[in-house]
Amino acid sequence: MTDEHEADHLPVSRTPRSIARIVFGAILIGFACAVAGLCVGATVGANLEVDIRVADNHGYEATGLLGAITGFVIGVVGSAIAFACLSGKHNLGS
Repeated sequence: MTDEHEADHLPVSRTPRSIARIVFGAILIGFACAVAGLCVGATVGANLEVDIRVADNHGYEATGLLGAITGFVIGVVGSAIAFACLSGKHNLGS
């Protein structure tokens, strides 16, 4: 008795090459998200939060820094999860 969805539940073997692709892609998308976070953070800091201080930065510089860090972390984690799921499902790593 074979199940139609049995292939969906099989463990995926990851090669060093597929892991490197996941890491490299996640870092690239992380940098893109960091740039977007920097732009959004600087805009918010320039217009709304002018009194905030972070790491000796004030106003738009501080919120831009926070936006860049947040964007990078969200971009790396989110894209690494997405790439890992996609590579297992569609066999992109081989």
